[in-house]
Amino acid sequence: MKASFVFGPKDVRTIETTDPSIGKPDDVIIRIQACGVCPFDIRIYEGLFLPYTPCPIGHEISGIVVEVGEDVQSLKTGDKVAVDAIWRCNSCYYCRRGADNLCERRKGPLPNGFAEYFKMPEKYMHKLPDSVALDEAALCEPLACCINAIEKIYDIQLGDSVLVVGSGPIGLMFVQLLNNMGVRVIVSEPLEFRREKALELGAEEAIDPTKVDIVEKVKSLTDGKGANAVIMTFLGESVFHQALNASAKRGTIVFFAAAYPPIKLSFDPNIIHHKEIALVGIEGRTANHFAQAVRLLSAGKMKLNKIISHRFPLDQIKEAIEIAKSRNGLKVIVEPWGK
Repeated sequence: MKASFVFGPKDVRTIETTDPSIGKPDDVIIRIQACGVCPFDIRIYEGLFLPYTPCPIGHEISGIVVEVGEDVQSLKTGDKVAVDAIWRCNSCYYCRRGADNLCERRKGPLPNGFAEYFKMPEKYMHKLPDSVALDEAALCEPLACCINAIEKIYDIQLGDSVLVVGSGPIGLMFVQLLNNMGVRVIVSEPLEFRREKALELGAEEAIDPTKVDIVEKVKSLTDGKGANAVIMTFLGESVFHQALNASAKRGTIVFFAAAYPPIKLSFDPNIIHHKEIALVGIEGRTANHFAQAVRLLSAGKMKLNKIISHRFPLDQIKEAIEIAKSRNGLKVIVEPWGK
């Protein structure tokens, strides 16, 4: 089969490699129909995280079942699936507490979703109804991460306001999720086409932070209170200071994105103290978050097709990653077998 690997910084190649085969009775092999390009893939591509070479990439995976092991009960050949492509031990301290995204014994190789076929145990494969498009299904993974973030907002009620910093693919998922919850969504985004998409998908306001004082605008929209939560889909010192000052009392500031390379933030801790602000980090998603994402998509509650801007064949993996990196589009999808 064809599969893409990173051989060094900015050196990604699609090569011929061995087809996966059933090795254990709970194994499932799928023909990959779509795999999204994630910021984590970009970090691997740029060499910011490159644990070994050649390094597989791609973990936002959907496909069609082509072969199952003898013990597989929930799936059969021809079923559509979304893949929760993260190994968990299910027995460590964090797994037992329901925080399996923080598994202490995370095992297995990095997934290789930019390939023609993929194998994983049955429990990581989520069956989808025929009505769900497989390009959208590939986005269950980032959607699950967004669900994890929203779950961590510690004081949010109907009619409250949330500031989403950035309306790229992740920000646009937050816009839709928060709308489903009956929350007012304010977006901060410098790129006009992304602001327009945020408004199309339900944001109440989409503000250009290069032209408008975000803190003052958020306060004017919330009777001077500020946002009940601020979700930072990208991280920087100025963004964090805006979040602190735009946050309402008892607000939550969500660090959704990691910073590569790492950065240091300086701030006045008294702001957090006096306003009782909660700072929350988000690391991936749990198995339960992924299942929730599948249910939401299956119920028609998300318009993920609206955020897909580019599609590439496997042989154009470098172009796909470069477009995603450039921010000139929204979500970039690789389709190994074509549309």
